[in-house]
Amino acid sequence: MASPAYKVFVNVESVVLGSTSLVGVQEISYNKTWTEIHASADADTHETVAEGGVCSVRGTIAFTAPNMAEDIDGESGTLSFTVKSGAGLADETVTITGVTITGSGGSVRHRAASAGTVSFIARSTDGTTDPVTIA
Repeated sequence: MASPAYKVFVNVESVVLGSTSLVGVQEISYNKTWTEIHASADADTHETVAEGGVCSVRGTIAFTAPNMAEDIDGESGTLSFTVKSGAGLADETVTITGVTITGSGGSVRHRAASAGTVSFIARSTDGTTDPVTIA
């Protein structure tokens, strides 16, 4: 089954990036795009080929603690986690290959909860296979 182009996951458990276990994860989201390939030949008035090429993924991981976001800034590997489903449905396992953390940020407020966020990108090893798998 192909994964959706945009997805937000809450109730995540067992979050791992490479060999690093991530704690305090509140939410993981991603947005997927494909490079558009257009071509025409022999003086065609209209394009004869239009398809998707390289699949790339951009996403974020939100933490309950800013220090976790800082600790993994610049890390890379496979991101995997389990989404706990309710109402007797089966849990889902999500795997995103080729993840690189591209930045981190945090917020600390007076009399409010602290939070941290990292941004990531992901690409498949061959450039065309979907790096996101949901099973």
